[in-house]
Amino acid sequence: MIGRIANGPASTCGGGLATGSTGGAADGGFAVALRRCLDEWSRRTGIAVETWALPAGEVPLRAARAVPAAIREALTLAGRETAAVSLVSVAVTGGAGGLRMTVSDNGAGLPVDESGPEVMAMRAAFAAAGGTISVRAVPGEGTTVTGVLPPRRPGRGRP
Repeated sequence: MIGRIANGPASTCGGGLATGSTGGAADGGFAVALRRCLDEWSRRTGIAVETWALPAGEVPLRAARAVPAAIREALTLAGRETAAVSLVSVAVTGGAGGLRMTVSDNGAGLPVDESGPEVMAMRAAFAAAGGTISVRAVPGEGTTVTGVLPPRRPGRGRP
C-alpha cells in the first residue's frame, strides 16, 4: 500500500497520519505534505529548515508512517536547543537499497538521552516498519538522526 502524510501543522506530522492515498501529484504527495510540515515548524520555531532531497513520487505506507513520525521527534530534539540551533537539514531518499532519512542540526551536539521519549519514539516508528534509527551528537557540531528502511523482499513492494 502507498501512502502520504495528512496535511496539517508540524506538530501533527507523523504518528500514524499516513493515509491510503496514492501519494501522487493530484493530492500533493508525500514530499509536498512533508515540506508543509517542515515549513510550519520552521515558522513556529524560527529555526531554518533546508531540504536536501525528498522523494519525487509515491512512498510505501510503512515509510509514510515512519519517516514523518521520526522527523517530528528529531525536530523536537533540535527545538530544545533553540538558542544553539539555527539550521536543520532534512533528506529522505529511496531506491533499490531501501529508504534513508537524515535529519541534522547545527546545534551544540549535546548528549542525547538514548532512553528519552523522542529517541524511543523514533526507534519504535522505524522498527515497526522494519528499519533502524541511529542518533549521533558531536559536541560543538550538532546532532544527526539517521533512519534506514531496508528494501522489501521481492514481491513485497517498494522500500
